[in-house]
Amino acid sequence: MRRAVLVAAVWLLGASFAAADDAPDNRPESLDAVYACANQSADADRLACYDAAVGRLHQQEQAGQVIAVDRERASRTFGLQAPNFLSNVLSALPGGGTEVASVQSTVQSVFMSEGGRRGFHLANGQVWVQVRPEPVRNIHAGDSITIRNGDFGSYYIWPASTGRAYRVGRREEMETAAAQ
Repeated sequence: MRRAVLVAAVWLLGASFAAADDAPDNRPESLDAVYACANQSADADRLACYDAAVGRLHQQEQAGQVIAVDRERASRTFGLQAPNFLSNVLSALPGGGTEVASVQSTVQSVFMSEGGRRGFHLANGQVWVQVRPEPVRNIHAGDSITIRNGDFGSYYIWPASTGRAYRVGRREEMETAAAQ
């Protein structure tokens, strides 16, 4: 039933991952709202809360903003790289779906990583680091950038201003890069 789907892992496709402090960072706000309804003490209030929260979650699922993935479906993708997994999930959306080809954000900071490679903390929480050490003169904190797919699974960071792009790789999260 719907409750079983709500307990499943839910992926939010978009830039906003606002979650409660004690909730996993990758859980969508709409799912947190469903879980918050359990804190309502009065039965009628709890039911009204669930009806509203599940309604919003259902609308987001229909619009392709939230995707429910249970363990069985996720296990079918074992061994696939993340872009392939996302392509499979996106293709299951109502009306198809397309592969994510780029991400736009703002550079929060530029740092020096191991081996003389520049790293980029982005406003969306992502961290990207150059694949090869080379001077970067056209990307600074506050700049708008686009990360685009390249050939053979590579990625490039492109400044919004004119200039050249640089081949980059993704780090897991901002805390990982800050610790190094």
